[in-house]
Amino acid sequence: SRDLRTRTAQQRRYSARGRVEAAGARDQVALVRDLRAAERDHTAEQRDRAQTLEDSVSAGQGTELMRRAAENRATASVDRAEAATGRARAAADRAQAARDREQAAQDRVRAHAERETLLARLVAAEADGLTGTRSRATGLEDLDHEIARAHRSMVIPLVIAYVDVVGLNAVNDTHVHGAGDALLQRAVNAIRGQLRSYDLIIRIGGDEFL
Repeated sequence: SRDLRTRTAQQRRYSARGRVEAAGARDQVALVRDLRAAERDHTAEQRDRAQTLEDSVSAGQGTELMRRAAENRATASVDRAEAATGRARAAADRAQAARDREQAAQDRVRAHAERETLLARLVAAEADGLTGTRSRATGLEDLDHEIARAHRSMVIPLVIAYVDVVGLNAVNDTHVHGAGDALLQRAVNAIRGQLRSYDLIIRIGGDEFL
């Protein structure tokens, strides 16, 4: 129904907004991962430099220094591995953020299309399909608003005219129903030609108009 379609369009809009927010959050996570990876790379580089300096000073001074050098190099290698893992995760976060943005864009397009379709159906439901006049239910609601506005202003008089298209049944009996439809359309065009563009024309029955 109309309410369900409206809720569906709203849900798609909220979903798109949520995906954009999620994409922004993933971008932040990716940035943090990049910063941490850069810190680990810097730490590994410092350890390598310190170890190189220590190697040059302590060359040939015993197995303990060699063991400590090996440990330092292993720690630096771990730091580099963790930095690479962090960058890989940051790249994955960015890829997911891009997918979220793409999905959000698709949600927006679908929500817009659903709103446009709903609006078109609402307009169609409020108009008489044959003559283009307001349908009885919505037209009488609009007429109530016009009457209330006229009561409030008390300046411009409100004129309500009842029009009955005489002879419609005879035309339908003598000719095909298409001739009767054409007669109603000509009658409405004649009425519309004497009114302002925003004046109401309401079909309240088969051949009756306000």
